[in-house]
Amino acid sequence: MCDPMAIDVSLPTGAVTLPFPTEGDCKQRTVPARKSRSVRSTNAEKRLRTKRAKRKLARLTKNIPKLVRPNPIAFFVAHLENVLEDWVTILVRTRSPSSITSSDPFVATAFQLLDSTINESGTMRSRFAHIQLLCIFKSLEDMIASERRAGQIQRQRGRRNASVAITIYKNAQQRPVSGRDLIERKRTARRWQTLAGPSPFFLVIYSEVAETLVKRSSKIDKRTLESLAASILQKAPPKLINACQRLAETAELATTQDQSFDKQRAIEEIRHDLLDLPSDS
Repeated sequence: MCDPMAIDVSLPTGAVTLPFPTEGDCKQRTVPARKSRSVRSTNAEKRLRTKRAKRKLARLTKNIPKLVRPNPIAFFVAHLENVLEDWVTILVRTRSPSSITSSDPFVATAFQLLDSTINESGTMRSRFAHIQLLCIFKSLEDMIASERRAGQIQRQRGRRNASVAITIYKNAQQRPVSGRDLIERKRTARRWQTLAGPSPFFLVIYSEVAETLVKRSSKIDKRTLESLAASILQKAPPKLINACQRLAETAELATTQDQSFDKQRAIEEIRHDLLDLPSDS
């Protein structure tokens, strides 16, 4: 009797016997994942933005001769004493004493003095005041951070030191000004600082065209401006850069009221080096 569940292994089936695969034959094939359409689109947008930024930088670099004065060394020498006096005056009148707090009336007074000078549009004093405005903000934010750690200022969620500093700046205004306008003023100051590079006095070499560049924030982004400033600094005569740094050191010494410091002699030494004149000594 035939058992329907029994299989006669002697009967040919016509099937080809395949060897059992070993572990080495079972390697999993890695198929690279295909990037989604959104990722490809994002990468394409990044490449396009980079290409546009390079084109914009190339156009701006061609305009460097317009941004820098025709004969920067001669102009610098001619205005050496005046710009030094302007910067020293700003430092003396607005530099925060080490012992004050963020609520000290001196902070509001310093902001008001700087705002008044900033409004002298197109002057070197205005450019210097933008630089000092950032210094005041840095000092103020450090005060606020210290007072928060000491428990002297109540912590508020979402209120960073910079936000508190902007509020203090806004309260110091002598006329109604929006917070957005004050933030834009601070952003303008950062652009001047970028162009200043190693010293506030490097701003002396920039022409009036730079005023337009700094104020038109929508026309140039931060990275492009930094690249442009680096290119200008690279092309500047080394002795001019050195003179700017030495003049900044002279200004710092002049603010100490040290009677032994000979400011006029320091100025003459810088002038001699810029003009390649023989030293008097």
